[in-house]
Amino acid sequence: MNSSLPSSFSTRRPACVPCRSRKLACDRSRPSCKRCQKARSKLKCIYSSTSPADTPEHRATSVPAATVVTEERPQTAPNPMTDAPSGSGYFGYTSHNNVFHETQLRLFLAGGADSQSGDAGDSNGRQRRVTFQELHPPVRESALFVLRCIPSTMIKQATSQPRSDDYSNGWSYVAVDGIMHSLKELLHGHDEQLSNVAEVMCNNTRKPIKDDLNDALQWIEQFYGPNLRWESIGLLWAEISRTSEEAFPLRGHRAGSFFEAVPLETARACLGYCIELAHTFAEGNVVLLDLCRRKSILDSVVDGDAPITMLTHLGLHVLENGPSYQPSLSSELQRRLASQIFTSDKFGVSFAGRPPLLTSNFFSTPMPLDISDKDLASDHVTLMRACKSLDENGWNTAGEIYPSTFIRSRYMLTMIQDELMNLVLCTRKPVELSHVQSIKTRQMATMSSIAAGLRYSPDDLIDTAIDARTFYLKVLLQLDHLKTFSSQKGFF
Repeated sequence: MNSSLPSSFSTRRPACVPCRSRKLACDRSRPSCKRCQKARSKLKCIYSSTSPADTPEHRATSVPAATVVTEERPQTAPNPMTDAPSGSGYFGYTSHNNVFHETQLRLFLAGGADSQSGDAGDSNGRQRRVTFQELHPPVRESALFVLRCIPSTMIKQATSQPRSDDYSNGWSYVAVDGIMHSLKELLHGHDEQLSNVAEVMCNNTRKPIKDDLNDALQWIEQFYGPNLRWESIGLLWAEISRTSEEAFPLRGHRAGSFFEAVPLETARACLGYCIELAHTFAEGNVVLLDLCRRKSILDSVVDGDAPITMLTHLGLHVLENGPSYQPSLSSELQRRLASQIFTSDKFGVSFAGRPPLLTSNFFSTPMPLDISDKDLASDHVTLMRACKSLDENGWNTAGEIYPSTFIRSRYMLTMIQDELMNLVLCTRKPVELSHVQSIKTRQMATMSSIAAGLRYSPDDLIDTAIDARTFYLKVLLQLDHLKTFSSQKGFF
């Protein structure tokens, strides 16, 4: 018997660093084990340099590395292609992922660990492309179902007009226009053609979205043309389901009339599948968060925790507002979504009486700046000019009512509601009337500090100069104010 062959289990080469640290079974495949290939974690599959398989007496009998590299294993959820460290997680720098990642780097890499990537790839380190047929049947069928349900005839009718570059209605208005024009030549109803389209989108979804782009058009172009991804199709289905992307629920895409015949349940189901498909190939991003927020509107408060789960996972509930902050379409969209999701959570509290899923004690993201959608999606010079025109509190000085104006105003009232809800739902200590009186005083001051164009007046009912949209927003804010004010009376 050859003495170099391992004679017992104890002499086999050890498990990889991630599996050994988490005390999980490892098949010890090189360069990456199956568990690390299928995991969503961005931690690399690393083998310690002191592995018995790497010692001279075992190296001759080890399986050749080339044999393992060329072996292809079907994957249900291929690892996303990332070029940055993982997000901060649910609890910031105390999250498990961050602690584990830091420990891995300090203890194992410092000891001379092998730096093989955890993703299956070629010898040059490039990510192996996912083929549609290697995906598991549920993933393939979900993708084909979503693409089959897209009304191709209506898409052609909606794209008969030139593409719109009007950013005044929001970034997603332009994005949906580009997505429809991209799909116009791709959807022909044949499963083979749809499979090819789905394969391209699966691989595109694995690519991380670049949120550090200052050019708004470059950021939006990540979702259409050759960059079509499942978040793109989700945006289209969100528009078909007539789910508003901003503060104005009555504002829709110009092509909305072509999709009125699509059943709402179909749009809701396809939007859900798009979110699941995006989750399969990506860990999370701001657009996927927006889709979760829109779907929660369709799903009612029962599933309303999905946006908050992703919000905290991405760390958007603790964004900072340092002196070096440079506003961009991406950064302001993150702030808007955080404010909207925080506000929506309080609706569930007041409607169902459940405890809030996110309170101001754990939420520190600043309000979005009061900038128009058109300026926000313009070039960097125009955006900076708009920022300089704001007052010291971040409000626009032109007296205009933008989506951000309403989001900011409602968020300010929601912060007062959140503090009041903490008093109402807290059972550990009695409520002091002085505290309630302080909340009442600050609420009245908040109503005086919101944009003048959104303050309600009884004379608005007979003022013909006020358009229906502005009057609608005024009424919503006034109802929020009265609801919070009436809740305080129960303490007196």
